[in-house]
Amino acid sequence: MGRELHPLTTAPRQGDLAKVALVFLAADAAGEVSERVEFMWVMLRGIGADGWWLGPLDNQPFVPGPIDAGSPVWVRAEQLLAFETSSAPAVR
Repeated sequence: MGRELHPLTTAPRQGDLAKVALVFLAADAAGEVSERVEFMWVMLRGIGADGWWLGPLDNQPFVPGPIDAGSPVWVRAEQLLAFETSSAPAVR
């Protein structure tokens, strides 16, 4: 991927933003399918005790595909490229 991972210095909370690399398949204008990597923000809505975080994508991908802003995704701290905290109360 070529990007340095972001160390998590605080526990994630609902409302925080996590930037992660997402890999998916998308077709180009000619119909050729290829693997795409998009670096996208996820608005955290659920923090699992198992280390998985759930949330909708908070921005549009550069190339239209099977995902879009608002698509739900599961991510982990090991995928973190950037992180922004919110003022929301901690998820319990």
